[in-house]
Amino acid sequence: MCVTFLYLNADAVGDANKYQLIVLNNRDEDFDRPTSLAAWQEGILAGRDEALPNERGGTWLGVKRDGRVGILLSMLEKNSLIIPGAPTRGRIVNEYLNSGCSAEEYGERIAECAHAFNGFNLLLLDRQDILIYLFRIYGFGNSRRQTPFKKVRHGTRLLEEKIKQLNGRPKNELIEEFIRILRDDTCHHPDEQLLSQTDQPEECSKEMSKLFYRFPPPFRYGTRSHTVVLIDGFGHVNYLERSQIPPSKDFENISWVDSVYEFDILD
Repeated sequence: MCVTFLYLNADAVGDANKYQLIVLNNRDEDFDRPTSLAAWQEGILAGRDEALPNERGGTWLGVKRDGRVGILLSMLEKNSLIIPGAPTRGRIVNEYLNSGCSAEEYGERIAECAHAFNGFNLLLLDRQDILIYLFRIYGFGNSRRQTPFKKVRHGTRLLEEKIKQLNGRPKNELIEEFIRILRDDTCHHPDEQLLSQTDQPEECSKEMSKLFYRFPPPFRYGTRSHTVVLIDGFGHVNYLERSQIPPSKDFENISWVDSVYEFDILD
């Protein structure tokens, strides 16, 4: 379970006080699943899943210095629909960012074999395509985009309101306000679409209806990290990942750590 919100504005190009791209992402995962903090590795800035011995380094969100961004969200599926032994989806973002392909080219390539994987939503961005979108805000979750969960619609509305208040404010303030959106714990239960996709106990489905959540004990699952990416009109990137570490047994005193990066997109 994850959510991603995107703001795209082609009119921002050349204006340091505006943003070509804003990305907000929550990663929801097992608290004990081995994960490394966001770092540069082989030209990709990303947090990484370290759970699978032969597939370590897969990621849910990655950025390259050329401005390309890849984001993967797993589809929420009932146990009966999960494909045993399906290839890991964690390699897909890295594969795109390492491919040299445009977003459109890689999208066509992965579509040919997507049936082999368990369900996913894949967001691919590159600077060549930004002119297609003059000004748009998007929300994505663990369902088809045509049938979003209530929390995705809610988060999209929160971002729409926040975008109206940008007004050249300091980036560190904006990032914290975007984090507050990602930490919104408004409950949207019952969510008929969410319930139709899961066979989890109702107490877990209720928590999953929130943007920011954790399952009740003894379950150890919930929101583990928040990521905010800003790309301004001059191609300067601010990246913050706020992650829960180490996996805590004390839910009331969870520690969080920030991984912060800045760089300029290479033309």
